[in-house]
Parts: sequence; structure tokens; C-alpha cells
Amino acid sequence: MGHDTFLVQMGARIAQRRKELRMTQEQLADKIGVSLQTVSCIELGKKAVRPENLANLCLHLNISSDFILYGK
Repeated sequence: MGHDTFLVQMGARIAQRRKELRMTQEQLADKIGVSLQTVSCIELGKKAVRPENLANLCLHLNISSDFILYGK
């Protein structure tokens, strides 16, 4: 699996979980302290998640880093 595919799949899992929680991209951006554009790029797989943001994503989406990274 290529780097781009990995980021796209990871972004899709983040977007899916955010939608399950009925949270907008803007709300998620506010919670984890990044811009709306950053959340959008992460969900589209155009940008990797920084480690400090990964920890915040796990906290605010109530999911594990293993799920975000590997879907498990």
C-alpha cells in the first residue's frame, strides 16, 4: 500500500467517525486546535496527521490510534 493510499484510508476513517458523532469539520478543528483547512486536508488524505494532533483526535473522537492508523 502506497503512502497516498494509506493517508486517504486514514482520512476516511477519521471523517466516518466524525460523522458518526454528528460533528462538523469546524467543530473538530476547534476541539483539536487546528484550522478547518487542516481537518479537510487530513480527511481527504492530502496531509498526514501530526503526532500531537493524532492524540487529540483519539481523545475527541473516542477512538484508538490503531483504528485511525490501521482500521483495527
